[in-house]
Amino acid sequence: MSDRRLRWLSREKIIPREGAVRGPDTALPSWFDHLVDLVVRIPVQGLAWGEVAGLVRQALAADLVRLWTYRPEEGLRLLAQSGEATELPKEVTRPAPVGFESLPPRTLVTGPLAGTSWETVLSQVDQTEFWRDKIAQVLVLPLHTGGRVVGRLDVGRRRALAFAEPDRAHAMLLAGMLGLLIGQLVSRPEPSASERAALLLRDALATATSAREATVRLLEAVRWRSRAETMLLVRWTREERAELVASVGAPGVQPDPAAFASARIAMILRGVFLQGRAQEWREGTTVGLLFPTGVSSVLAVPLPEHVETTRGLILAAWRESDAEGEEEARALLAALGADFMSLLVLINGEEQLSGARAHAQWLEEVAGALVEQGEPGAVARAVWYLLAGRFSVSAVGLVLRRGTELAWLWVANGRPQALRRDVAGDSPLAPYLTAGRVTRLDTEQWERWRAVLPQDLRPVSGLVAPFPNGEGAVVVSSERTLEPEIEGWLERLAAAIGPHAQALSQRVDESVARERRERALVDTLTTEERERRELVEAIHDRVLQGLASSLYRIELTLRRAEQQPIEQTVLELEQVRDLLADQIATLRDTIFRLRPASLDHLGLVAALRDYFSQLERTRGIDVEFLGELRERPAPDIEERLYRIVQIVIEQARLPAGISRLAIRLRQRRDGAVLLVLADDGRWLGQEMWERLPGIALAEEWVRLSGGTMQATGLAGGGTAVAIAMPARRERT
Repeated sequence: MSDRRLRWLSREKIIPREGAVRGPDTALPSWFDHLVDLVVRIPVQGLAWGEVAGLVRQALAADLVRLWTYRPEEGLRLLAQSGEATELPKEVTRPAPVGFESLPPRTLVTGPLAGTSWETVLSQVDQTEFWRDKIAQVLVLPLHTGGRVVGRLDVGRRRALAFAEPDRAHAMLLAGMLGLLIGQLVSRPEPSASERAALLLRDALATATSAREATVRLLEAVRWRSRAETMLLVRWTREERAELVASVGAPGVQPDPAAFASARIAMILRGVFLQGRAQEWREGTTVGLLFPTGVSSVLAVPLPEHVETTRGLILAAWRESDAEGEEEARALLAALGADFMSLLVLINGEEQLSGARAHAQWLEEVAGALVEQGEPGAVARAVWYLLAGRFSVSAVGLVLRRGTELAWLWVANGRPQALRRDVAGDSPLAPYLTAGRVTRLDTEQWERWRAVLPQDLRPVSGLVAPFPNGEGAVVVSSERTLEPEIEGWLERLAAAIGPHAQALSQRVDESVARERRERALVDTLTTEERERRELVEAIHDRVLQGLASSLYRIELTLRRAEQQPIEQTVLELEQVRDLLADQIATLRDTIFRLRPASLDHLGLVAALRDYFSQLERTRGIDVEFLGELRERPAPDIEERLYRIVQIVIEQARLPAGISRLAIRLRQRRDGAVLLVLADDGRWLGQEMWERLPGIALAEEWVRLSGGTMQATGLAGGGTAVAIAMPARRERT
């Protein structure tokens, strides 16, 4: 890597955040979140193309939408159709119009079906089908990936309403995204500049809160790829003057905003628009007028004029001449020019949106859509990003009721925290869940919340916004006094999230169960590997070595038997006998640890008694065992209970340094088996208990057997575990 690249990469960059939601005063329409979610989260092979076509129809207020794939050897093939069609096309595969494969990117043909020249984009069969479906206005876009045609988008309206400028701007954005998706369905070469540009556009749109932020993110992505020091988007107004819309890059090389108001700069930029092509400026008068110091080269790229009322220009600047970076910037901006232009149109629309009513409606729509489609952790992160960008918020908590428990999903300083749980009745949040209003907390009140707060969080003030149904709340904290305006935001967020609290709680349960199964799998592999290692150690390092030594001593005794007294021979054979007895005892202990024979022949009580006796003998632990069963449970229940006791004691409790252990085993009238283990080990809390080695595996075995397992701390110190399992496992 060159020194120039290393120096550039060391500079501060804007990093797209996760979980972003649509910001206030945005012109991005309501269908946009759903489409971006489909593009970003679902693999192209699993996309519901009919749903995609339906979103396009909604976006463009159309009556009929058709999506086609294109391969030179196959022609056009119908991928999906949505809308009011008389019937599906009779020929799902058909030849493309002459010259269709040579159409350049960003080609758009629109107009009335009668009287418009469609030869290069629609065949006679296509036009006949539109007539059959009573289509009056048509918009057609070839879809490109890597500079080649990969598909086609057909949009039709039955009413004689032409596709206006906003429709065409949306269509251009959709064409870039659809081209990327459909391009993945057909074979494609290495990513070209167009493909790289499409990926940058997708990422920028997926994490933006508005068209303006999408523009900033896209500028930053192009700047990063081209190693430019700064990149600007300039709007050319009807009054023939330049306005700086967005800028990214190092603060030291940002232009003087007043420079754009000068007549000389206006004349220079007007010349770029008139020529209609990119221009390079080296160190000199023009560069000096725009940038104060530290810039050696500037690239000016005019945006294509595919709408009549808006014109734009992008300026990229480098401290040092970088031919490779400038070439990358040229290629990306050429591919993204129409997308930047479409975003600029949407920015114009955003600037016209204002008022508290539009903001409240947007907030409710975004929160509702986010809850319906996102995981609880993603919802908590999105709420944090939403509030932290406007208020002095240090942490946000999403609290959900789960039966008798409350689940706390915290995001502190943008970082998700581990799931916390507490008993609903004893929780510090309990009195606020039914308050019906946003409540402000001070430093003294926060002290009662210490058990459920993220570590290292020292809040000074905070707010609790309960859900209208009392099934949870949104909690925010700050190291400063929170602004009064945040209360309205929290009230609307709680109202939007509240109706979905039960669904979010179910997703938390699914997430907890998934994590438990993952830990159980790790515990299973760890236990299996440990037992294999102990078996190898017992057989190879002790038994086999002992047997080899015994064999050697027997052979030595045989060779010396005639030269030594009989008493010496007998003594040596007795020593060999004792050595063999030790090896037999080692094998018996090893076999017992793997599976005691008494478990099959005598039952669970006898097997546990033998196990605890061995535990006292080998570990020096004081064990008290009382157990009696009226009837033996099913063999698989006995085996699982024995293994669960063994795992809990050896993997979770012995490493805690216990010295005393008490076990009670009894049977209820319905035959269920109750087992309680108590020891003098320290109780570290429910969260730490669930993460101890072997506990996830034990809990999963109990759950699969239809039983329950609970652990708690003892009043006088120590830990108790209670397990209840049916005597017979139901077959399903």
